[in-house]
Amino acid sequence: MVAAGPREAAKPKRASLQGGMSESTVTLDEALKLLSLPRVVGVHPDDNEAILTNFGRFGPYVKHGDEFRSLESEEQVFAISFDDALALLRAPKQSRRRQGAQKKTLRELTQDGTTIKLLAGRYGPYVTDGRTNASIPKAMNPDELTYPQAEELLAARRGAAPTPRRGGGRSRRAGARTTKSRGGSRKAAEA
Repeated sequence: MVAAGPREAAKPKRASLQGGMSESTVTLDEALKLLSLPRVVGVHPDDNEAILTNFGRFGPYVKHGDEFRSLESEEQVFAISFDDALALLRAPKQSRRRQGAQKKTLRELTQDGTTIKLLAGRYGPYVTDGRTNASIPKAMNPDELTYPQAEELLAARRGAAPTPRRGGGRSRRAGARTTKSRGGSRKAAEA
């Protein structure tokens, strides 16, 4: 028979401080609000599971089952209404990663049924035929670009060598060379 040991004390509940808070500035009310999380906003009408709000690794969120949606501000964790939370959960997920900027079409140049688009891109204006993109030189005014000029730019781009990959020019084998040189120096020292 094993003797019963002292009862393990229950661990106190903990909560992380949010932006702008520190141990010296947090008030009792703020601390109690943080300890009350996760907050139950309501019950989802489809499956009667709780809809919760809380702070997570990626910021404030609303959760239902395995579905998470980010909230716009920390205050929404405590203030979002049931209807707003439900609408947010029913909306399709949106990535927070930087979306590629929508390419703005400046003009369409058409000749003999073939169209070349003049677009405003991240690095300046360029032309495209749908397969090849060609930058417009800074000396050339995009507003005065003609179809034949655009066709020349695209032909020159097709004939150009591919641009080298970025990455600093470091090869994979650089690490292998340094380990080999260590063994060789010992042999040289013994001779």
